[in-house]
Amino acid sequence: MIFCKYCGAQLKNDTKFCHKCGKPVDSAPEGQTPKRSPSAPRNGHTQKDPGGIKHPVLAILLMLIVFSAIAVLLYFLIDGYKEKQKAADNKNPDPINVEKVVPPEFASEEDYQLYLQKKEEIDAERIDTDEYFKQNSQIVNELVASESQSVFSETGITEQLKERGFTDYPVITDYTMGGKFLDKYEVSGSSSDTHPVYQTEYVGQNGEVWYIYVINDAFMASPIYYNLESGQEVQLIVSESDTVTSYDSYKNKFYETIPNASALTVKVVDRLDAQTLDELDFSEIGE
Repeated sequence: MIFCKYCGAQLKNDTKFCHKCGKPVDSAPEGQTPKRSPSAPRNGHTQKDPGGIKHPVLAILLMLIVFSAIAVLLYFLIDGYKEKQKAADNKNPDPINVEKVVPPEFASEEDYQLYLQKKEEIDAERIDTDEYFKQNSQIVNELVASESQSVFSETGITEQLKERGFTDYPVITDYTMGGKFLDKYEVSGSSSDTHPVYQTEYVGQNGEVWYIYVINDAFMASPIYYNLESGQEVQLIVSESDTVTSYDSYKNKFYETIPNASALTVKVVDRLDAQTLDELDFSEIGE
């Protein structure tokens, strides 16, 4: 005999539905609980057996080990990248962060930049001095300018030029004894500073314009109009010796040479002063 599990009514053994509540009747024998069929999968998906992970603690431990290994690897990769970047920055520093250093002999950054610009222009146009003099003259002597004991101070050259009658125009110099370009610096008559080259001008009684040069201790003069208008193939220079002294600021050296006739005409005089230049007869040049 069986009973309805819903309302408790007594039922016959072959009854399919409860005559009292109308519910379906399970056919399980008396005293046994009918087996429940598996629930239908929701959304049409079959439930998976969760028994695949039998040791969850071990699985979590393995995951922690893997994550730790990845973290260590990333640390070394990032640290290595930082070291390489640091080395590259030291090798090629950012020019924006590099402090510009102005040598102490320059008054300002502007003066230093002007010097570098002029030096670059001179370097681009310069010729090899040694090679030029070997081809165009006989080299008598070479001397490093800073080692010379014969250069004039600013006071000394002012007095010398005054004695020679060259007083109408300022005395200028272009270089320090170290070869640094000064861009037409006017000398003082009361300074003990020395320079490798001095220059002034003189206008003679006949209207000729002369450039007066003092290089080391050598006095020389160049007639501007004559050299432009005479039609001579080579330039004329007046000197107190048959040698001509030149200065190369790039090498900071004096060269004393005897020029070839094809390179320069040298007119030798006993003393180079205003009177001598006024009395010079250009018709005798080259005779």
